[in-house]
Amino acid sequence: MVVTSPPRMLPSGDSAITVEFARDISDAANRAVLTLDRLLSQNPIDGIRETVPTYRSLLVHYDPEVIGFDELSAALLERARTPDDGKAISNRRWQLPVCYGGEHGIDLEDAAATLGISADELVKRHASGDYRVAMIGFTPGWSYLSGLDPALGLPRRKDPRLLTPAGTIFDRRRADRRAMPAGPEWLASAGPHAGADLSVAPRSDLSAGAGRRARLHADRRQIVRRTRRGRRAWRAGRRTDRLMTKLHIDQIGPASSVQDEGRHGAQRYGLTPSGAMDVVSLAAANTLVGNAALSAVIELGPLGARFTARGGAVRLGLSGAPRSAAIGPRALQPNQSFTLADGETLTLGVARGGVFSYLAIEGGISGEPMFGSLSVNARSGLGSPYPRPLQNGDVIEAQPASAAADLRIDLPPSRERPIRVVLGPQNDEFGAEVETFLGGEWRVSATSDRMGYRLEGPTIRHSHGHNIVSDGTVDGSIQIPGSGQPLALMRDRGTSGGYPKIATIITADIGRLAQTPPGVAFRFQAISVTEAQAEYRAFAALLRSLPGWLQDARHGELDVEALFKANVAGTATNALDADEQLTGMTP
Repeated sequence: MVVTSPPRMLPSGDSAITVEFARDISDAANRAVLTLDRLLSQNPIDGIRETVPTYRSLLVHYDPEVIGFDELSAALLERARTPDDGKAISNRRWQLPVCYGGEHGIDLEDAAATLGISADELVKRHASGDYRVAMIGFTPGWSYLSGLDPALGLPRRKDPRLLTPAGTIFDRRRADRRAMPAGPEWLASAGPHAGADLSVAPRSDLSAGAGRRARLHADRRQIVRRTRRGRRAWRAGRRTDRLMTKLHIDQIGPASSVQDEGRHGAQRYGLTPSGAMDVVSLAAANTLVGNAALSAVIELGPLGARFTARGGAVRLGLSGAPRSAAIGPRALQPNQSFTLADGETLTLGVARGGVFSYLAIEGGISGEPMFGSLSVNARSGLGSPYPRPLQNGDVIEAQPASAAADLRIDLPPSRERPIRVVLGPQNDEFGAEVETFLGGEWRVSATSDRMGYRLEGPTIRHSHGHNIVSDGTVDGSIQIPGSGQPLALMRDRGTSGGYPKIATIITADIGRLAQTPPGVAFRFQAISVTEAQAEYRAFAALLRSLPGWLQDARHGELDVEALFKANVAGTATNALDADEQLTGMTP
């Protein structure tokens, strides 16, 4: 395989570049990736935030307020001319105990039959290999290896598995850009390093380029188990009574969790940033109560919720999707701060015309940062004070409310316009179908979640098949899987993926898509990287300017009981705001 020289500089939205050294997997390409990654670590370019090495490309995240696409591309091309001195490949060796077959490798017998050899022969040959970690991606600790004996290559499964245990060893097909990455065969399970807690593990463990000496234990009867009360178990069960003032969660719907700006700097280890789906609303809620703009808040999904202050008053700020809000009979206006007195209950209805709302607590949320963030990523078991979505009965610690006046924030109205995208990095995989993508009318599927929004609309056909060699992804990457229906990657995305990416949503519009309810039609519009980066800078300026949008809250809130007594609307009520409809969990 010939390495592309010079490498291709492909835009991945407005704040990332994919430096592509080859179209397929090769040791030469992977060495070039790791060499450039090492050079950038030793002699950083101002503006680069983090890098994510993959099999054949290096994903470079950067700050468009510091450096632009053209300038950074030129600097990366200059660095990429540096010859490989061999230092990018680690000499560190690992020996991993492995159990083959049975419940630990349910595909072993089928894989052996497909290859025409016995299961024992497959185990012997597989365990005698010498492998190298080419990249880490998709999810924390997911190591992609090179070095498999080509004779052991297998076609990928027709349907990928939805769930696999930690430590699973897959056998992937020999390098083929249209056979990666989903659907490998499950041969074995690793022992001591399976399920390692990334919040405490050294970041250098099993990094890309590290060797795994596969003189693996081949005892198919051995069961390797690890039991210990980890830090995550301690965090989940720790006491929450250190402060007197607390916000009790009486009722809350699914898709609600603690989120901030997200965790950055560990995507090279498969750790996705997570963070708030709508950054503007996150910042607005925090600004209302005097917090730093991107501090942790409660991100509320589309259903309602109910909170009660205990042990003292709590000052809160609410922003995001419009929904009814009231403290007892007193209705609250959107985008304002308010104080919840000891024993009072805040009731929030379902979202209308949006999806996510943000409830900020004055003084912030108390928790233990993991990689610098409290953001919850349930799949990885990360987040604080609860490493999972919030549930009825949870308690959030709070500082006693200050005597600050209630404020409102009048955000600039959102313009009705298409969701803007930068084409690429693999738009050349679609030919004329790019126009189908841009000209089509799309709707968010009801099966969407924080990992990705499934889009329903015209079918997008691939020019060369629906799989590519896994490479880095970013927030807003739009993948086209085999179904031809786009998948927009959101905050809990994997850090790498193997479907071609036709375009990337610009930073300023990701929140707009996140707030688009299922069934609402919208379109995409392609803009240049230069235009997208100008929008990025305007978006960043808006976030910084939010304190200047604060005003005293309007007084004379509506008295709901008085309206009913006046019979303004007879006995009509809104079924969506009825108490029993708040979360869908009350009989």
